[in-house]
Amino acid sequence: MALQMKKIWLSSLAVVGLGLGLAAAVPALAAGSSSSSGSSSPSATLTPKDSQATTVFTTTNPSLTLSKVPNIDFGSNATPNGSTDLSVQAAKVDSDLEVANDGIASGWNVQVMNSAFTDSTANNSLYGAKLSFAAAGVAPANADNASPKPAMSAVSLSGDGQNQLVLSAPVKGGLGIWDTEYALSDFKLSVPAGQLPGSYVSNLTWQLSNAPQ
Repeated sequence: MALQMKKIWLSSLAVVGLGLGLAAAVPALAAGSSSSSGSSSPSATLTPKDSQATTVFTTTNPSLTLSKVPNIDFGSNATPNGSTDLSVQAAKVDSDLEVANDGIASGWNVQVMNSAFTDSTANNSLYGAKLSFAAAGVAPANADNASPKPAMSAVSLSGDGQNQLVLSAPVKGGLGIWDTEYALSDFKLSVPAGQLPGSYVSNLTWQLSNAPQ
């Protein structure tokens, strides 16, 4: 990767004035004759010179990696069969979402989809369940990272296998390591009434692509 450097010009002007004094007596001039005298100050203009500072950054095999993805646990809840639907936040999340980019300039995006919530033991499903993520913050692992920041998007998943955009970095952006900053309250599960008791699981599939969205 070439490092673009700014050129800085420094210039100065040195001007030296030398006064010419007459110490000897000046002889009288004959009538009708004339004389004139003068002095000058020599000057010099210095031409600026340019120089450069250079460096080379190398990456043997530039890579783009989805390093971490979260597992989300909504805990144990009463089966929603009353007058209100169930809406709960996550009880436990084991990891943030993390992307590592050590030199890919194309930009990138992360999308996620999920399967329906099912209880494989009883062969039941949570009908109408929706899993949602808020548009939380995202931060670089190195606080001094000067790369353009990725953008977060809110997500609503209904188990239909359709991808939803979570995170997107622009061209020449999202370089380095970036982590989402999800709180437990940023993950919500909404389930309408009319469900059977059970232990339900939804599989989330996260996809990283080397293009912005």
